[in-house]
Amino acid sequence: MMDYFFLANKQKPRREKIKESEFYNDALNRDVDLKKQAQIYYQEWQSALRHGKTFDRHSFFTLYNYPWTLNAYRKAELFKTIANNDRYDFIGQALLSNLTNLNA
Repeated sequence: MMDYFFLANKQKPRREKIKESEFYNDALNRDVDLKKQAQIYYQEWQSALRHGKTFDRHSFFTLYNYPWTLNAYRKAELFKTIANNDRYDFIGQALLSNLTNLNA
């Protein structure tokens, strides 16, 4: 439901817009395990890739789909976690490739 308020606010003229910080949720910023949220997103994305399916980020719930509820610091933490997962995945693939090439 909050998503609709955020989208509607983006369509308002600049002088009538509500500050984005008003959409931040203090409880989410304080209490939610963002690493877990990023893991959910990353696992769903990887599952779609493995199964050749189109990735639908709205088929599951994670705060990654609603970053406007987080303050800038917490968004940065979330994106950093996603970037780290991508990096580890890339490194793992490179290691497997090197091992496969050694055996060939």
